[in-house]
Amino acid sequence: MKNNIKIHEEDKWVFVARQKGWVKLIGTHITINGIDLVFIPLRDEKGFYLEIIEKNSGVIIFTKRINYLDAITANTREKALYLYEDMICFLDKKIKELGIKALEVKIKVDKKLAEQLIGSKPEIVDIDFNIDIADDLPFY
Repeated sequence: MKNNIKIHEEDKWVFVARQKGWVKLIGTHITINGIDLVFIPLRDEKGFYLEIIEKNSGVIIFTKRINYLDAITANTREKALYLYEDMICFLDKKIKELGIKALEVKIKVDKKLAEQLIGSKPEIVDIDFNIDIADDLPFY
């Protein structure tokens, strides 16, 4: 992959704007041209689909249906990333065509509209579990 695409090691929790409110989901964190996205595979009554969310705003950037066989065989992180590969290339191209500034403006407008309709987006707090607390324990 190119230098403008970074696949992060850890999956990320995000709040996604829905008609009934903010929904907390987890997905694969991928940065494309400086835009932080989260790829979330989902299922509804029609089948499987992939939703791409802008990480910080919770705005849905793109949705794509996934066929049944591809969805059930993407049962590991590596296989899921292989499934996402075409979508990553497509989004890379679209972000370059639109321009990063234009996409950021659209995201900002969409987030503002979502917050007017369903309220403010809750914050996700990343907790660092690599803290050495032994020094603070009296019995250590």
